[in-house]
Amino acid sequence: MVLHKLLSLCAAASLTIATSATAEREVETLDATSPWHLDMAEHKCRLARAFGNEDTPTIFYLEQWGPSERAIWAVAGPQTATFRADRAATYSFGPNGETSEFKFFDSAFGSFGKLLSAHTAIAGKAVIDPDAIEVDAIVVDDRGGSAPGMPQLDGEAAAGVSRLTISQHGRSDLVLSLGNMDKPVKALNACIEDLVKYWGFDPEEQRRVASPPEITNFRTVYREVTKTYPKDAIAEGRQADFYLRLNIDSTGKVSDCVLLNQTVTDGFEMAVDPCSTFMKSAKIKPALDVDGRPVRTFFTTRIVYRRS
Repeated sequence: MVLHKLLSLCAAASLTIATSATAEREVETLDATSPWHLDMAEHKCRLARAFGNEDTPTIFYLEQWGPSERAIWAVAGPQTATFRADRAATYSFGPNGETSEFKFFDSAFGSFGKLLSAHTAIAGKAVIDPDAIEVDAIVVDDRGGSAPGMPQLDGEAAAGVSRLTISQHGRSDLVLSLGNMDKPVKALNACIEDLVKYWGFDPEEQRRVASPPEITNFRTVYREVTKTYPKDAIAEGRQADFYLRLNIDSTGKVSDCVLLNQTVTDGFEMAVDPCSTFMKSAKIKPALDVDGRPVRTFFTTRIVYRRS
């Protein structure tokens, strides 16, 4: 079952595509052509808006798969076709938001075309997760699972963000005029709280979690996960990016595991679901609340399959 919730946060802006030359770089600016749309599915919340030409729009979205201080941003449309996956690019949420380099792999977002995507806090500085692990051909990012309580995006700080600029050597900068981001970000936070309720957890109880669940044999489990990387994918350079969520009871036992497909290249097929590895091999200390009592909670992690 999939739940859908649609929210119009502001009226559609007029269409403007402006190309201007500065002393250093050319800039292509796209204005919004739709209101913000907020959608809640079984496992994620997505905030999306259309930009540019109404007949061939460019889509921007922010997406979260659970409570986190970071989100996935993504852009797909005619203007993304000339970005190259073999070159680093830079994104900047301006004027007072996060700026960082990012890399992407060749994938498409339906009929909208090439997808550019990265993780962001939107407002603030880029943070390199010290718990991210690279094992053979897999990068594991447990940012979502390592944060206690109910972390969320900083809606107040997002008031200082009104545009996204994507830059790469050899082409003009792409700028999306997002509009003030405080209300959209706060709406996304509210959606994630509703999502946690849908999963069967009490958000207030989760806010009292002081110590998150801990996979004590973390590296061993992820080394087992590397064995699920398809051999053909390694040979041909195919890649994938997944989210995984474990529901963990107050004894540390995994009661459920959900593997969520985020982005994959064509022909990427796993022989073994990583959930089976977690269910079989993970040794977990349960989460503790502020009073030191074990509590039922969830653990989310990102699994990124990359060719070494």
